[in-house]
Amino acid sequence: MAVLQVFEEKILQALDSGSIDTDVVRDLCVATDFALMATKCSAQAIGRAMSFMVVLHKHLWLTLADLKDADRKTLLNAPITLSGLFAYRSAIGQFF
Repeated sequence: MAVLQVFEEKILQALDSGSIDTDVVRDLCVATDFALMATKCSAQAIGRAMSFMVVLHKHLWLTLADLKDADRKTLLNAPITLSGLFAYRSAIGQFF
């Protein structure tokens, strides 16, 4: 990413010199596209890592909790939703 930013800076300095070359503009567009793709891939990887940590936290919490095996299995198989922490409303609601 840093290499692309240095390359973009050199291209922009070449544009500031006054001579606008179509090859330079094309190189700037390509470098910018690569930088945007790298940023997108980084954001996707961070999102996947965060979701993995949520699943890991749920599994650890349920493994360490003092629950019956049947209850633990039901909670481990419950989907993770945005409506509640670990979908406790839908999973625990069937017990109470």
